[in-house]
Parts: sequence; C-alpha cells; structure tokens
Amino acid sequence: MDFKNKKTTIALIVCAVILALIGWRVWANIQAKKAEANRSGKEKVAVVTAAYPERKTIVPKFRFSGTLDPVWQADVAAKVDGRIEQVLVNEGDAVSAGEVLAILDRTDTDASLLNAKGLYADAKTDYEKAQADLARYTKLYAAGAISKESLDNKQFALENAKGKLDAAQGNLNSADSQAGGTRVTTLPARTFEAEVSVDNSDGRLRGGVYADTTLTANPKDNALTIPMSAIVMRDDQRTVYVIEDGRAVRKVITTGYIGENLVEVLSGLSEKDQVITGGQNKFKEGGQVKVSGEG
Repeated sequence: MDFKNKKTTIALIVCAVILALIGWRVWANIQAKKAEANRSGKEKVAVVTAAYPERKTIVPKFRFSGTLDPVWQADVAAKVDGRIEQVLVNEGDAVSAGEVLAILDRTDTDASLLNAKGLYADAKTDYEKAQADLARYTKLYAAGAISKESLDNKQFALENAKGKLDAAQGNLNSADSQAGGTRVTTLPARTFEAEVSVDNSDGRLRGGVYADTTLTANPKDNALTIPMSAIVMRDDQRTVYVIEDGRAVRKVITTGYIGENLVEVLSGLSEKDQVITGGQNKFKEGGQVKVSGEG
C-alpha cells in the first residue's frame, strides 16, 4: 500500500509540473502577443502630407474638343455624271464663288453639244427659208398669181419651221448646260449661326480639322480652394480626409470649378480644417495619422 501511494504522489507531482509549464507557456504567449500588438499599433501611424484650404481668386478655364466648322459652307457637285479629269484645288484650300474646283471628262458632252448645234443650224435654215417663201407668196397672192390655199400652206410651213427651231434651240441650251456642268465651282453660300467666332484672318484654321479649345470665364474672387490631390472618390461622391485629434476623418464636400490642379470647395470644409493631400492609401477612415515632418 505504501508503494502504491508513493507512485500516486509522484504522478500527481508530475502532472502539476506539466500543468504549471503549460500555464506558464500560455501566459508567456499572451504577453508576447500583447507586446507585439502594442508595437504594431505604434507602427501603424500613417505619415501623410496635409494643408489648410486657401482663399484665392480663380480664373475658370474650360477645355473642349471638337471639329472646326466653317462659317460658310456649301455642298457642290457637277450637273452631269462623268469621270473626273482634273482637280484644281486641295482639301482645305481657300476658294471664292465661281472658282473652278474640278473638271470632268467632256468627250460625251462635247459630242452632244456639237450635234445640238448642227440640228439648230438646220432648223434655223429651214425657218429662214420658210420666211422667204411666205414673203414671196404674199406678193404673188396680192398680184392674183396664186390661190389663198397656196399662201396658207406657206404660212403653216413657216410656223412648223419656227416650232422646230425653238425645239432645236432648247436642245442646244440643254447640251450647252451639260457641257458647262463638267466644271465644278463653289456656289454662293449662305451663312449659318455659330456659337463661337474665331479670328482666322491668317488662314491657319481649316474646316473639318480636329481642335482643342480653351474658354476663359470671368474671375471668381475669394474662392475656397484645396489641392486636387486631396480629393478621394467614395461611392460616387467627392470626399476629403481631415485630421481631427490625430485621426483621419472623412468629409463629403460640394465642389465648384475643378482645374489647374485645384478644386473650388462650395461646402463641407472650412479654412480651419487640416486636409490630407497625400498618403490617403496608407490609412483607413479613423486611423491614426501624422503629418510629414512632425514629431
């Protein structure tokens, strides 16, 4: 019995020692984690740059991109279809009304014009002959040498010749117009309302050219401004972080003009707010921050 009691006592002592070692190890680990957490907390103070909003006179400038449209423009085309034989201007050249831009091949139109001239000449000859015949028959009828029917026939012949002459004249005019239609000119253009007029007396600007335009608005005095780098977009809202009691606090602001590396603040900030302008990716909202150069 004594031997058994001795073994039991030894076992209890060993268990107590083991439990003590385990407890000490757990306590040591907890203390180590606390120490590490304290060190980590100190290391997570983010270093940032900051500035206070300033009152300035700003001159808003707005930039637009687009295509230059001329004040006067007109669509021009040839009167006839055909192959282009000559182009006398280049794209963008300054031209005036009546100036020839291009010439089409005239082979077919010249042939048609020549044929029309021939038909007109024949019709004119027939008409002149009919006039002479009527004059002669009028004298013969007055002398009683011919009948009234013969005189009327000559009158009808003259009128028929006159109709053919008119038709030939119309055909000739059409052929002449077709032949002239092979020359493409600039028609007199009418004006169009323009939103912006640009002095182009030196001819540097050309219609159809892509251009960037900057419009300068009236100056705005006493505007509250911050650097553009202070803006952080959150949920489609323009926000900034300000430093309050050593921590980063997010504020939603209303902005006006943005440009030239500055932002006009309409509401949400005052001149006393210290705004973080750099290092926003180093902290979370509410995190500890320190301005570069401090401490």
